[in-house]
Amino acid sequence: MHASAAKIVHTMPLPSDGKSPSTVNVVLPGATHAPTTCSLPPSIDGTAYTRWFAPLACVARTDSAIGSFQDAVDGKPFTVGTMAPGSTIYDTPAVINAAFNIQMKLVRGFEGVATIVNATESKEVDGYCASWLAMLTTGRHLQLIEGGVIKPILIMGDKTPDHPLLKRVPAAETLTKSEDAKQLLRAMHAPSQITNPYVVHPEVPKDRVEMLRRAFWATFHDPEFIGDAKKSKIEFTPSNGDKTTQVVQSILNTPAAVLARMKKVLVE
Repeated sequence: MHASAAKIVHTMPLPSDGKSPSTVNVVLPGATHAPTTCSLPPSIDGTAYTRWFAPLACVARTDSAIGSFQDAVDGKPFTVGTMAPGSTIYDTPAVINAAFNIQMKLVRGFEGVATIVNATESKEVDGYCASWLAMLTTGRHLQLIEGGVIKPILIMGDKTPDHPLLKRVPAAETLTKSEDAKQLLRAMHAPSQITNPYVVHPEVPKDRVEMLRRAFWATFHDPEFIGDAKKSKIEFTPSNGDKTTQVVQSILNTPAAVLARMKKVLVE
């Protein structure tokens, strides 16, 4: 779904007057994997992006066999609730399985994170992986963590964020000695660095792209806008289109063998 939205912008026909289209599309993080998993060319221009503190974290019931992520590595049973392939809720544990060569049981088909949380609470599954930001700000995640029902066992990235609930929770990339596995995890984690990218057609003139970038940047620094972000209790850290392009390029620069493995994992 994420990739389809971006692909529509990329393949949009030019208007009959010959002018380039100026549709601005906001897509979810999964779209940045599009060049590695479908036929979308990596030439959509990133106008800007808004970045929140949004790495994916995995949690497990405290009464399950998983006291730490090492237990999953050691082969203890861990049933993980997921959505359909193509969602970060499924893709993240799928890539973790591949990177660590482990066999977490991924139960597909849940319609949303809320239903997975309910399934975890009712012991239908042992845990799940989701946005750490969502766990802090939406639904019942935080209540279940603070109530001792679930606990974080792993967070994506190469460094554990400084948060009291993440003390002694390892960052995924620090746990593997294999460079291929690290690159696989890194490629999966990269989209969380550009949580809500805004993109335009590659034929939009550069001066118009720059105008859009300046407008977004002015909005991100508008006091009223910042005030609304604070009211939402979201750590808002915007950056520009150049950074968006760098993150996507870092995915594209991943060795072909690693990308092929990632594609296989994500489309299975």
